[in-house]
Amino acid sequence: MAWGVGEATGAAQTARVTADVLPLPRSTTHLGRRTVTRVAVGALAVGALVLGGLALRSAASSDEDSMTTVAQLDGALGITAAGSRELDRVPDRVLQAALDREAGDSAAIRTSGVPVGSRQRLGVAFTATDRSSAERLTALLTRATRFTVALTAPSSTDPHWTVGAITPQTALTIPLAHQLTERMSEAAARSGGAAFDGWRVVTR
Repeated sequence: MAWGVGEATGAAQTARVTADVLPLPRSTTHLGRRTVTRVAVGALAVGALVLGGLALRSAASSDEDSMTTVAQLDGALGITAAGSRELDRVPDRVLQAALDREAGDSAAIRTSGVPVGSRQRLGVAFTATDRSSAERLTALLTRATRFTVALTAPSSTDPHWTVGAITPQTALTIPLAHQLTERMSEAAARSGGAAFDGWRVVTR
């Protein structure tokens, strides 16, 4: 199984607006994340930020989905508009930590054996510290997404409360994998007491 976090890769990175690039007031951060354009760039690519539309343009792009907005990616994943707004309400450090974990996404797609752009369902997994945390996360994913969500109690083989979910079928691309990593990291943070373990392809 190929999980989408925790694996090193040398693939081209996706440029995103973060606190280091474009500081946003806390009251407007969620608006910026919903409208920013994600652009995949090579090592020598340069971008120009346009504050009015929060668009990011690149001089060189190696990704076929280089002009996909955050709202479009959320929609493709099955995250509702209300869910997007709720998931946006996390500290900047949560988003930065998620961005740091995205290095494994490209490798996970390659090792999954499925073609980039093919329509797949993606499974996500979380570990919770206790039942309350697991139930909060389950409720959040249920109301914020169109995922199929399941909560699993501890057992003799696994002492943890776990939450698993499966996305609707969607075209698997690097930007979409990055967005899934970010959004699920945010969901774990919003629930309190849960950690996002990663994602994998569950259909072939």
